[in-house]
Amino acid sequence: MNKNGFTMIELIVAIAIMGVIMIIAVPSVNYIQNNNRDTKFRTYEKAITSSSKLYTDQYVEDLFGSKNTGCAVIRYEDLKDRDLIEDIQIKDTICDNSKIKSDDYKNYTYVLVRKSKNGNFNYETNTSCRSTNDELLYGTPNNENLEEKCKHEDGKGPEIYIRDTSGLGPPTYKAYYYDDVLNIKATISDSGVGLMEGQTLDYQWFKNGSPVGNKTTINFNNKNYEGSKTKPIKTPGDISKPTKTTTYRLHVEGTVVDIDGNATPLGNGKGIDIDFTYFVGTAFISLHANGGSMASSHYSGLSIKSDGYVYNGDNKYVQTVRYKQALGTDGLWNYNNSSWLNLVRTGYHIDNTKEWKSSNGVHSIYDDDKKDYKDTDFCTNLRTNNCYVDLYANWIINTYTLTYDNKGGSGCSTQTRNHGDKWGPLCTPSRAGYRFTGWSGVKADDIATKNVTATANWTVLEPYYNQNGTYFPTLQQAIDGTGNGGTIYLSKDYNDKEKATLNKNKKIRFNANGHTLNLTKEHIVVTNGTFYVTNGTINTMTKNMSAIFADGGTLDLESGITVSNTYITNEELDTQAIKLKSGKVIMRKGSTVNSGVGDKSGYARSVLIKGGTFEMQNGSRINANATKKSGYGATGINNQGGTVKIRKGATIYVTKGGKARAVIANNSGKSYVYNGAKLTITGEVNNGKAPAALYVRNGSICYEEGVSITWKDGAKEKAHKDKDSGTGKIIKKDNGKC
Repeated sequence: MNKNGFTMIELIVAIAIMGVIMIIAVPSVNYIQNNNRDTKFRTYEKAITSSSKLYTDQYVEDLFGSKNTGCAVIRYEDLKDRDLIEDIQIKDTICDNSKIKSDDYKNYTYVLVRKSKNGNFNYETNTSCRSTNDELLYGTPNNENLEEKCKHEDGKGPEIYIRDTSGLGPPTYKAYYYDDVLNIKATISDSGVGLMEGQTLDYQWFKNGSPVGNKTTINFNNKNYEGSKTKPIKTPGDISKPTKTTTYRLHVEGTVVDIDGNATPLGNGKGIDIDFTYFVGTAFISLHANGGSMASSHYSGLSIKSDGYVYNGDNKYVQTVRYKQALGTDGLWNYNNSSWLNLVRTGYHIDNTKEWKSSNGVHSIYDDDKKDYKDTDFCTNLRTNNCYVDLYANWIINTYTLTYDNKGGSGCSTQTRNHGDKWGPLCTPSRAGYRFTGWSGVKADDIATKNVTATANWTVLEPYYNQNGTYFPTLQQAIDGTGNGGTIYLSKDYNDKEKATLNKNKKIRFNANGHTLNLTKEHIVVTNGTFYVTNGTINTMTKNMSAIFADGGTLDLESGITVSNTYITNEELDTQAIKLKSGKVIMRKGSTVNSGVGDKSGYARSVLIKGGTFEMQNGSRINANATKKSGYGATGINNQGGTVKIRKGATIYVTKGGKARAVIANNSGKSYVYNGAKLTITGEVNNGKAPAALYVRNGSICYEEGVSITWKDGAKEKAHKDKDSGTGKIIKKDNGKC
């Protein structure tokens, strides 16, 4: 800078600095202005909403009457008239000095109030600033005509407002199928133009340029221009149930009169027109095969692509169904028919009552009469909106039946499986005298793909099997094929002529399984180990044979077993139920040894002992029955050289025959009958042969005091009988023990 002022360079630098400052400052100022305007609008909206809440509290009956739910509109003027809000002005560059009032069509404010069933209220405020061209300059985001929305929600339908001589409300309304009654509402405008009492208007409907119905006159009564009056305008009959979206024109003629009585014809005498677009909601339905395929189609060009949808050529096939559309309109769609697509799916079939379903499982898309589409399932409100629906073929998995042919057996009938499941586990039948060996026609691991029949296979039941399910034709094979501690079972009543021997040091249990084993030629021999027998009957029917011959090892008669001798002869032969030569025989509780059946004369001997130890425990029993008094007699135990112990609770019962004897001691045999044992004798003297409870030829019998000896049926008591050459003794222990 010099005396004469700034130099050119200095001026240029100063101007540049100022430009930079402007570049920085102007956007900031704009931002502040916009932010202030936004703040003003937000503050204004909050004030409107708060005032509306006060209005609702005071005038809820005016808004909703007695209705539990509904929708109502509170206008700015309603709030101002009741001193609930001040006449607010928003002053800025967008809406300069513009009053926000409901009767100002270019700038308006109102609040939409919804009342829910629980009595709560929801408020939605609409504010906007519009230009003279009705352009929205600033206002509620995504602004929509909330008032119109409220009327539809409340079921009132659209209304027409007569505001001034320029026309009726907005130029076009959107109406819906159920608006078969339209309301024209007369109001008072700022210019004082309205409908006087008794004034009339004429209206005429047009469709596609042609009149529909006749011109109709309606009368209005609007005293002193206060409030407004509403009159219904009937719509054409086809609007009550339109088949597609259609635009109708309502032509209104008449004259409005200002407050001074000056009349002005509507539309300068030509009337005014307002268009109504009657909307019909449509469901656009895409069909999905849901895993199926199309065997063929009644309609050429239809196919199923890899995405599962039905296509018409290269485009996805979309079936349209309009709200309240009658079925069969287009010749394709049916509420419950997939057959026109001929859908197939291996292992499935279409539900013939509900052939299609949506993704959420809803089946029906029609009303109860199955005639019209209903919107409650797929579309929120098909009356006012279109919707897009994917329907899936409603497949039901096939169920197949397996029928069992038991082939003489029983226990199996039918069973069912779903497609793709295994048939197993399979039923197991039973058949007396046979062993089930499996099914023909199906296996447990076979997959169910159709109805099948299974046929039972049987083999003649082999008499013996062990715990492993292995069957054997002979008892000897069963003994040899069963390991230590194993069990052999009798599968049926059986006559066996083969000899069987346990000669190894192992424990084998023979379970007769409730059956009877008749030994017709040979017997069972135990020479080693332990042979347990239980649950059934073992019987000898052979001369000079015993049912079981113990010659070493242990024979253990368990509960439920009966060993018997049914071979009767007049000779004193070596035939009995059990013969003990060495080793040990134990009769446990519940075991029984029998001898003698039929009406024969002869010996009936239950047990013959040559050596070893024979023990009867509590609850065991020996029965000997010769049946005839003329016979040689029945013998319970004939001890010819072993040791016999008859414990407390054991019972010997012999009957008939002149030589009926419970216990015989011979040779070196020693028998002990302990306190509590029971001996019962029946019979009578025959040819000098008297029955005896205890009989000693040689050897000895010791019995304790308390042994119960009972004589029945005329039997004569005789403690013993010694032959001339006999040296045996019977010893009674009155106070001691044997």
